[in-house]
Amino acid sequence: MAVNIISRRNTLKKSLAFFMSSSLGLTGCRLSPRGQFVEYPFTLGVASGDPLSDSVVLWTRLAPRPDEPHGGLTLDHAPVFWQLSEDEHFKNISRHGVEIAKPGSAFSIHADVKGLQPSRVYFYRFIAGGVASPTGRTRTAPSPDAFPGVIRIAQAGCQNFESGYYTAYRHMASDDLDLIIHTGDYIYEGGQSPHGLRLHQDFRCKTLEQYRRRYALYKSDLDLQAAHAAHPFSAVWDDHEIKIIGMAQYQVRPTRIENPLHLKHGGNICRLGLPSLRARSSSSYTAA
Repeated sequence: MAVNIISRRNTLKKSLAFFMSSSLGLTGCRLSPRGQFVEYPFTLGVASGDPLSDSVVLWTRLAPRPDEPHGGLTLDHAPVFWQLSEDEHFKNISRHGVEIAKPGSAFSIHADVKGLQPSRVYFYRFIAGGVASPTGRTRTAPSPDAFPGVIRIAQAGCQNFESGYYTAYRHMASDDLDLIIHTGDYIYEGGQSPHGLRLHQDFRCKTLEQYRRRYALYKSDLDLQAAHAAHPFSAVWDDHEIKIIGMAQYQVRPTRIENPLHLKHGGNICRLGLPSLRARSSSSYTAA
């Protein structure tokens, strides 16, 4: 991917011109006549993940109405401007660029930001349709030859939305951590439980759109959003992301896929719903 070195002012001008262009096919979406969102698009928060010593992935998803198809958007595509700074007031912006959010990726974007310093705290935000996202905080990994005295890691997993509340994430968000490792079962694909403390939607995830809506439900939790905004995540899959029969029962015999579409849809939306390098956009435009 080519990297273009241009000024912040020129990047902002080009981004605004691109967004206002009639060729974007904005007819019918929830935008004002001036091309601004009239409903808040960052309802699912912001996130960072897969930190290396010189890079990190930034994530967000435009979804004014997250439980509707395509998050309530009818755009063909929309540019999302991102900024990364060494201070939370964005007085010293280190990197910035534009990612294109499209319906095929559920209007999620992944910015693979490179050229960073090791063991460094950065702040980031997104701007789309004249609206700024919450500010996120991330941290790069130590350099490969470094010997840090302490690395602070939290672990999470098996977070069934219906089984309880994400109070632990609230505590993680306030802790001084280097990384949160998620060991799988970020979502559960099943329908509503009669004994749930809070409820899934009234369907079992089978289609791509159903998986997208389930991820949106989980990401609507404010404690989970706070943890994502405070620290980088590194995540792996488990059985509920792609519905593997056998693994859930801890059986020794080889597992099998209940339905190949579960692997396709569940795996696809898992990549799109988390800040993972494996899901980074190939159409990025970045600037130093």
